[in-house]
Amino acid sequence: MSFHNRLRFVSCFLYLISLTQNAFCTELDCIKSFWCLIGGCFSFLLGGAAITWFANPLIFLSWYYLNKNIKASLYISFAASVMCLSFLLFFKRVMINEAGQYSIIIFNGFGYWLWVTSALTMVIGILFTHISVRSQ
Repeated sequence: MSFHNRLRFVSCFLYLISLTQNAFCTELDCIKSFWCLIGGCFSFLLGGAAITWFANPLIFLSWYYLNKNIKASLYISFAASVMCLSFLLFFKRVMINEAGQYSIIIFNGFGYWLWVTSALTMVIGILFTHISVRSQ
């Protein structure tokens, strides 16, 4: 198995495990990452924290381009990482229901951190490959 395939496997594994964990907790409840993935498909049009859902298709694209165009995969995974981290840095509350009510995020769960790690794994792995190839 090539390094790129192992890198993709690790990133995918982290991503899949993240879906089984809590993404974040609000004053009212904790939200599973899986429901963020499913709900984000519909709620990203509302803006706010839901806009970070776009990191998911970027992560998928970075996996797809890993063996086809390494530079594209790097840029896409970097954009996904930035988008993932923007949830932590810029959003302190999330919409919790269809009525448009918001709740404050109390903490980010293990699922959130695994999601971020999945994207960062791609960036770090690709950079490692690039640096090791250049040093030879």
